[in-house]
Amino acid sequence: MSVRLPVFALLALYVSLLEMGAATARPSHASLALRGDLPAFAPLPGRILSHAAETRRCCVQMQEGDERKLVRVVGAVVMKDGLVFMGQRPAHKERGGMWEFPGGKVDPGESDQEALARELQEELQVCSKVGDFVGVGCDERVELHCYRVELLGTPVLHEHDAVQWVPLEELRYLQVPPADVPVIEALLSLQPPSNE
Repeated sequence: MSVRLPVFALLALYVSLLEMGAATARPSHASLALRGDLPAFAPLPGRILSHAAETRRCCVQMQEGDERKLVRVVGAVVMKDGLVFMGQRPAHKERGGMWEFPGGKVDPGESDQEALARELQEELQVCSKVGDFVGVGCDERVELHCYRVELLGTPVLHEHDAVQWVPLEELRYLQVPPADVPVIEALLSLQPPSNE
């Protein structure tokens, strides 16, 4: 007999382990027994909407019996030469020190693309070109929608303690908020297998 914990509980447990320093590598969805709860995100033409719908279903299931509504946030997946741009959350904020896709909350009446362009201007003082949808993830508080983004200028830090360009294959080892995990998995699923 196997016991299946809610996704919310598993992600919270993993974040706790990260904060204690007990976990050094990000496990795959399979090792967390989430494969049936969270879809494998492969943003291929024609499949994006079905994956978004599946993740929304997952996020709704996580809220069952909970009166709180998830906050819709957007994140920028900026890639260049096999590297991904990541920002480190300020130490004084919740989940401080963790790495994230830059972005923020979607205001009422704003599209995801408008919100992302505004947030990047506020956080990094940079104009941007928002592109295709990459993936979506959620935790107990937020529903994160990520898009490919091209930065049109040099970022200046206002919200993050640090930024770095991370090799795509090393994203799995960063300490990130739980909502970022499915997006990272989506990016890694697009990477061609190594010849090792």
